[in-house]
Amino acid sequence: MRSVILVGLAVASTLGCGPAALPSATPKMVAPANVVGKWQYTADYGKIPVTLEMKVDGTFAQTVKRGGPFKCIAAIGLWTEVIYG
Repeated sequence: MRSVILVGLAVASTLGCGPAALPSATPKMVAPANVVGKWQYTADYGKIPVTLEMKVDGTFAQTVKRGGPFKCIAAIGLWTEVIYG
């Protein structure tokens, strides 16, 4: 059985943001259409809202809203599917 993992390749700097905790790969087949759209979650124990928009053209935009000197941090880049198996 093959599983598809979608991988984002960052193009822009995230101004010092560390890596996010990623979930493990799903054993189910996943099509790009299953991940296209706007996704929202919170980081740092629910304190920092993060929005990730996966676009059908293979680009993504991520915004992280936080306090301090950088109130909103944005990153843009490319994503593609990787097929294992």
